[in-house]
Formats: sequence, structure tokens, C-alpha cells
Amino acid sequence: MPEAKVAIVTGGSSGIGLALARLLLTRGWRVAIAGRDAARLRAASDALGARENLLTIPADVGDTPQARRVVRESVARFGRLDALVNNAGFAPLMPIEQGDDAFLDSVYRVNTLGPAAAIAEAWPTFTRQRSGVIVNVSTYGTKDPFPGFFAYAAAKAAAESMIRSVKNEGASIGVRGYAVAPGAVETPLLRGLFGEDAIPASQTLRPEAVAGVIAACCTGETGEANGSVIYLASPGAQGEAPEHDAGAMEAPTLPDVLTDLWRRLERGATERRHPYHQPVVSSMGEDASPRSRTVVLRNADRDGASLVFHTDARSPKCAELRANTALTWTFYDPASKVQLRVRSRAEVLTTGEIVDQRWANTRAMGRRCYLAPRTPGVSVGDQPDPNLPEALRHREPTEQESKPGRANFAVVRCAIESVDWLHLRHDGHRRAQFVFRDRKPDGGAWLAP
Repeated sequence: MPEAKVAIVTGGSSGIGLALARLLLTRGWRVAIAGRDAARLRAASDALGARENLLTIPADVGDTPQARRVVRESVARFGRLDALVNNAGFAPLMPIEQGDDAFLDSVYRVNTLGPAAAIAEAWPTFTRQRSGVIVNVSTYGTKDPFPGFFAYAAAKAAAESMIRSVKNEGASIGVRGYAVAPGAVETPLLRGLFGEDAIPASQTLRPEAVAGVIAACCTGETGEANGSVIYLASPGAQGEAPEHDAGAMEAPTLPDVLTDLWRRLERGATERRHPYHQPVVSSMGEDASPRSRTVVLRNADRDGASLVFHTDARSPKCAELRANTALTWTFYDPASKVQLRVRSRAEVLTTGEIVDQRWANTRAMGRRCYLAPRTPGVSVGDQPDPNLPEALRHREPTEQESKPGRANFAVVRCAIESVDWLHLRHDGHRRAQFVFRDRKPDGGAWLAP
């Protein structure tokens, strides 16, 4: 059996960190959690159980020697390190003019210098293993800081920048990096700053939801590109509509619908459990009959008006799409009852920087299917066959083993021509359509459902 993976989670005694530790433990990981308050760490340990797979480390990661100690003690205990999650945060509200040197120093120590020290300390272990993941937990406020977050938002922006360096310097040793930037999350940190009169619980994210996004980064299941910042808007946050805004509004406007459909597509591309993550695509076969398949939405580019999925370059769909580029996507969310139908023109890419980058960002288990010895769709005889190399049927390939799969990897990039939005309602459905020209949508039109 492969050795269980190991994660360090700072700020792990409550909120997002505690939720993440619980999630990773349930998935068979070994986890080290660090926090300043020894009593809260003991309470977290009691709540989590899993004694042999859990290490608690009292430490103030705003003190860089202690941040480094957390990494050393974790590696000493478990013998390896697969994911470093810099989750600890210090977010005091302070007007710009009141930020003295001691205040600025304290904010940057926890949010910037501590994570940097932990990353530097973990790097030799990642280099030796030729693998590793770093996740810096940031804030949606780096895009639009709340008044009083002058220092906090800037310190977290620096932590986001570190991830771009992790991507660049870690590429040769198999190290990936992500920043996860949530809006308001229902945690003790939030409630220490804002009461429910200021930010109602209905307008906050659940710690478990954010932890799920971070866990997907750790396991390689995320659809986000290596080096990216994953923004998670809170429901109803200022400047952001709730996830199902157009469907929930009594009188949505066409701009509301356009914002809504892009939010759904973007979340579908980045959140593995989102209902739009696995749409159905339909094209024409070489015999002029329709072909429909379930794919994984890998990217939704609002600026470029395109959608992306990956496939085996040997599959029949590639030849079909080269002969007839018309492809329709169908998305449906049973909870909100919102359907999208996207007409597009597909381009099958097997070479170039885009393909190389997407292959580099594909996790090892995802690469395994491109090592299939047979062309997808051919007959395999009287018994089912997984079409995987015998040696890899029960494990993921190493980096070296996965390399031959690159020759079979294709990116299908689809230029959007139109989007049809349909909301199913008991009191009467609503339907709108947007036509795209030169990657720009028109003003849209309401259609009869």
C-alpha cells in the first residue's frame, strides 16, 4: 500500500483549518495542525480523534523560527510532507492613518513572513520527494479590500504572489501552488470583527465549503491551473451577487442573467462537486448522427468567451470535431433548476504552450487514462477491460511513468457562439439568450420558454 500522505495546516484549531484537517483525515491523510492557543489545540485534537494520524504543534507562525519548527517537527514525526497549507491569519481592522510600525509588523509577520518561512523550510523536503503542494489561504479582499483592511489585504496579496513563484520554481521538481481567497467565512475570526448585524450568517461561506476547495488543491483534484488564485465570493457579498442570483430574483435583468451564467460556468470549472463540472457535450458523428458525451469542464474564460475540456487525442470525437467543429454544451443544476445550452465551435489542440501547460497541471491520476494501450472505443473482447497498463491499475503513475501519455493528450477549446439560459419555475419558466461575436456577448434577448 502507498504510504499515507501528510499535510500541515496552520491555524488548524478552528474555522477553515479545523474543517480541512477533519476532511483530510477522513480521506486517509496524516495531518499536523499548528496554532497559538494550546488549549484550543487540545480541544481540536479531542474533536478530531485519529491520534496516530494527527500531530498538534503549539506555535505562533508569526514568529518565523516557530513557523520553520512546525515544518521540521511534522517531517520528523511523519517522515514526509505532501501539502503545506498556510491557513493562519491575523486580520485586525485599522484605518490607514492609525497603522503604526508595531501594527504593520504584526500583520505582515502572520500573513506574509510566517508562510514564507514555512515554504522555505518545506522546500528541501519537496525537492527530495520531487512532489508537493503549497496552498496559501488569502482573502477576497485582495480584489476589493474592506475599509480597515489596508495592511491585511496587502499582506495577503503578497502571499498570493508567493504562489506564482512556487509555480515557476517548483515546475522542475513537481511542486504545485495555489492561493484560495474566500470572502466572508463563518469563523471565530470573522465574528471577532463583525456581528451578524453587519454580516448575516446567510451571507457567509461555510468553513467546510472552503476546506473542500483547499483539499481539492492538495489532492490534485482541482480544475484550477497551477499558480492561480481561486476566488470564492461569499453569498450576497458587496459587489457580488449570490450564486443563484438571477434565478432567485423576481425580476432579473439581462445583465443579471449574463453575470449569473458566467458565475456558474466559472464555478463549474473550479469546483469538483459543482453540478456544472460534468456537462454533456454533443457533436455530429462522421455518419451525420448526433453524439453526446459527458466531459469535465476544465476552464471557463469569460474574457476569451471559451470553454475547455480534455480528451484522448485518439478518441473518435477528435476526428469528428475536426470534420465538423459544431459542438453544444448542456449544463443543468437540479437545485436551482437552471439550465445552460452553449453553442460553440471546437478546436482540437495537441501541441503548443496551452496544451503543455494543461498537461503540466494535470495530476498524476488524471494522466493515467492517457496511458491507455488501446484506442478508446475499440472492441476488447468478451470481458470488460479498464484499458489501463497492468502495472497502473491500482496506483497512480510516477512523473516519469506518465510522460508517454502526453502524446495522447488533447485540449478541446471551444469558442462560444451563443448561450441559452433557462430557469424552470412552477409559476412559469424564464428563458434568455446571448449571441457572441468576436468573443463579446450582445445585449441579450428574452425568449419564450
